[in-house]
Amino acid sequence: MRRNETPMEKESLLALGQKIALLRRKAGLTQLTLSLETGISKTHINDIEKGRRNPSYLTLLRIATGLGVSVKDLLP
Repeated sequence: MRRNETPMEKESLLALGQKIALLRRKAGLTQLTLSLETGISKTHINDIEKGRRNPSYLTLLRIATGLGVSVKDLLP
């Protein structure tokens, strides 16, 4: 079970997810395509983009690689 995030943490996760979604769309990828390229489930990607998941560094690394950017480029 996940702990309750503070409002600032929730806002940060949402901003991270929005940045990932923006970069994904700019790359012309769907969530499914990014999922297939990274090995991360489409549902997990969707949850990250909606701010419902706190991705690990390795998950961010896989997403960044799939998008052709660095991990720091994912940060809002």
